[in-house]
Amino acid sequence: MPMKLPPIASVFLLVGSCSLTPAEAQTVITTDVQVDVPSPTPIQSEPPKNAGMPGVTRLRIARDIANGFAPPENPARVWILNREQVRISAPADWPTAIQWTKNGEAIPGATDPELILPSVTPLDSGTYSIASNAPFPTIPTRITLDVVPLGRFGNFSARVKLAPGDDRQVVGYTITGKETKRMLVRAVGPTLRQFGITQPASLPRFRIYTADGKELDVVRITLVLPQRYWDELFRQAGAFPLTGGERVNLAFDTFELPPGTYTVVVNDESRQGGEVLVELYEFDTYPPLLG
Repeated sequence: MPMKLPPIASVFLLVGSCSLTPAEAQTVITTDVQVDVPSPTPIQSEPPKNAGMPGVTRLRIARDIANGFAPPENPARVWILNREQVRISAPADWPTAIQWTKNGEAIPGATDPELILPSVTPLDSGTYSIASNAPFPTIPTRITLDVVPLGRFGNFSARVKLAPGDDRQVVGYTITGKETKRMLVRAVGPTLRQFGITQPASLPRFRIYTADGKELDVVRITLVLPQRYWDELFRQAGAFPLTGGERVNLAFDTFELPPGTYTVVVNDESRQGGEVLVELYEFDTYPPLLG
């Protein structure tokens, strides 16, 4: 069975626009949390009362039913700002004793109906639930927390379709704030076949333009980086490997982008057209050139 393609559009924190229908987009904002997750896992939040002060995010584990054949659905994923307070509630009608877990391991002393994380840090990232100690087929749902620094871009993706010829598609986004962002940009074509896409663009290429309509001018080093360098960079950014022969500097590259509005213009240099997944990721450090 082919793997499921990543969401057509995911916008995290400081991302701006994309010409997609609401049904094709998923938005996660972490000071005032609103997440599309499988029912029944309602999520509420309390925005901070004072500007600059951390807020409170309230999440709830729900009862689910196991059928004995298929594993439970993937956990709901929530991005949380550093220093936020997180409160996760167990089902009010859970039939047995409550034991909170993180990544499948019991959290010592965490047996109350509500798990309180008073001021989260990246060390609190992980998948939370309660122990599956209820009679079959009752099981708990799960929630994955990703704690990110204030002002982190996260990632963005948009799937576009190029017509044969010199068709070009445009994806726009905005970086706000005061800090330059270290970004990985990709136009994924042939690798999409592993996700069940039958007609990906064979030679995708992207160009980035600034708000004044000028193409982003980048000074590149002449060193040819080995594939293992890019594989490690993809891993650090949370991006899947590229196995279809996409070309460095044309279909994927890194940039230091100051705050502003940008557009990514994508075309297929084979002129055959097809589908392209345009992706942007923020990452922290470059992998070592040697080793």
